[in-house]
Amino acid sequence: MIANFHIHYKTNFGENVNILIQGKGKSTLLHCQTYDGENWTAMLQLDDNTSIQYQYQVATLNGIIEEWGEPRLLNITEKTSQVFL
Repeated sequence: MIANFHIHYKTNFGENVNILIQGKGKSTLLHCQTYDGENWTAMLQLDDNTSIQYQYQVATLNGIIEEWGEPRLLNITEKTSQVFL
């Protein structure tokens, strides 16, 4: 199953949007891509019947800015080929 992430967030020159993925006892940093500095996308291959938590981050020249609040939860319980977030 492929999880397609999209976030509209305007960044300054040199900043990047990442997604911190937590699941199955490990953490992964997923780097997003952009074509205009405002629309950020990423794709992640996931197993069926899986659950992950994710949180958006902005990497700046001065450090990391994490999304406020609790991580978001994605719980896949049905067999599907793609999910759009």
